[in-house]
Amino acid sequence: MILLIFGVLFYSATSIASILSTMGVNGVSQLAAGLYVTGFDEITSCDNYFSKTLNDFQTEILEIEESNQGYDEYQYWVNGIQVRDAEEMIKHVRYDQIELASYLSTMIPEYTLETAVSLMDSLFEKMFVIEQEEVIERRKRPATNADGTPVLNADGSTMLEEYDCHIWKTMLTTLTITEIMQDQLTENEYSQYDTFCRSEGNLKIYGSPFAMDNWHDYISSYFGYRNHPIEGKRKLHKGIDIAVPTGTKIFSVMEGTVKIAGYSESAGNWVVIEDKDGYVSKYMHCNSLLVAAGAQVKKGQLIATVGSTGHSTGAHLHLQIEDGSGTPVNPLYICSDTGKEKNE
Repeated sequence: MILLIFGVLFYSATSIASILSTMGVNGVSQLAAGLYVTGFDEITSCDNYFSKTLNDFQTEILEIEESNQGYDEYQYWVNGIQVRDAEEMIKHVRYDQIELASYLSTMIPEYTLETAVSLMDSLFEKMFVIEQEEVIERRKRPATNADGTPVLNADGSTMLEEYDCHIWKTMLTTLTITEIMQDQLTENEYSQYDTFCRSEGNLKIYGSPFAMDNWHDYISSYFGYRNHPIEGKRKLHKGIDIAVPTGTKIFSVMEGTVKIAGYSESAGNWVVIEDKDGYVSKYMHCNSLLVAAGAQVKKGQLIATVGSTGHSTGAHLHLQIEDGSGTPVNPLYICSDTGKEKNE
């Protein structure tokens, strides 16, 4: 399938030209190159929709005991393995954002939220299947007298009595998007899906915030809707949190001007940089700042170190990217995860 790339919805024409030039693509086949045609605005809208659906599902799990009161015990099972409680269960309710964008791009190359909703709803139902049932187990427990003292056997040991333990059992079965695609897609479709996943959309026009490779492995909170860890209510998380040790060096993902280098009650020590296209990168909760407002910085320049200042529950970098209109863009799609050629 060949698609001509005209009128692509990305915000920066110069960025697209740079992408195509770097890839050696003349605009003839975005599929072979693994380049997402859909613009960041629609990718973001779909991420927000899917993460909100996921957050609603997590909330339902957390409310299971309130909705089913009066049981002696509540059990939670994920893929056949018992977990501690509902909080532990919802840790398994997650998805890979690159896989979602790759799936949608495979099925509808230039998708919108409107055209993708039914695909996402169907996908979610396959990814997370929950079953609940009442189970009655015959168990034994120490027998007690009316005053609460133990009933003793003739040999002085505590007598055991049988009783019915009423259990509300919740069982969750999960599949990754890739696991579903392996069964659902044709061979050609899966090949295209795999190309998108490996290329991650080929939209990495900005650098890496760290010298390490694969900082994606350290993301503790993704872009999208979540229950705020401090406020406890659902909010749109406009960036990504990368949990790495205090003092880890942070590098600018773009060339530009430092607009802010200071302290905010919520963001803590933070740096804000704007590039020539109006895109902005924000680095929050830093330990130390190594640049000043008004300074010109290069891509890959050392600007700060990781900390836990401001509203933070632990050492991490909150990285946030916004386009020229102030709309958040998921850094996962636009920032490289290869740390190299840093200018310290």
